[in-house]
Amino acid sequence: MPTSTPTPACPQLTTVRQPMDAFGVSLATLVLDQIEDRPFQRTGLLPTEVVAR
Repeated sequence: MPTSTPTPACPQLTTVRQPMDAFGVSLATLVLDQIEDRPFQRTGLLPTEVVAR
């Protein structure tokens, strides 16, 4: 069960955050490029933010 106070059983963890809307647009573009037999870029970089807790 999540709590707002860290405990030994449930510590707060450092995570990363990425813009999910940009991820969705990139994925949709990749799929459409493949469907329409257009050249596509296999990799892309999204801005990533470290969320220290």
